Amino acid sequence: MDQYNYLLSKFILQFAKESDDEVIALSFLLSSVIRLALAIMDILDPEIELREDVVKLIEESGLYTIFSDILDEMFSLVSNGKTERIAEIVNRLDNIFAKYSDLDANNIQHSQL
Repeated sequence: MDQYNYLLSKFILQFAKESDDEVIALSFLLSSVIRLALAIMDILDPEIELREDVVKLIEESGLYTIFSDILDEMFSLVSNGKTERIAEIVNRLDNIFAKYSDLDANNIQHSQL
């Protein structure tokens, strides 16, 4: 896993959690998802090719669905003036981070050797 993108994604997610502005929170969530996807893709291929197995990993991780939901919430905010699922999206993204936390710990240990 690309440690830089993983840690940057976690850092950006924290901004989304702390933001009181829905537009800013959604923007940070979108950025966090993109950075986490880049980090996960590095597990399979450091060259970040969009091979079939990489795309499958992104779909299985749930990031594609979260990405789509963030875009839906952005559209809802523009068309209805409100969004209702930011907290749910944050929780789902937190769950993905928890799933990959062991990989992150392994990378940190290996990089310190």
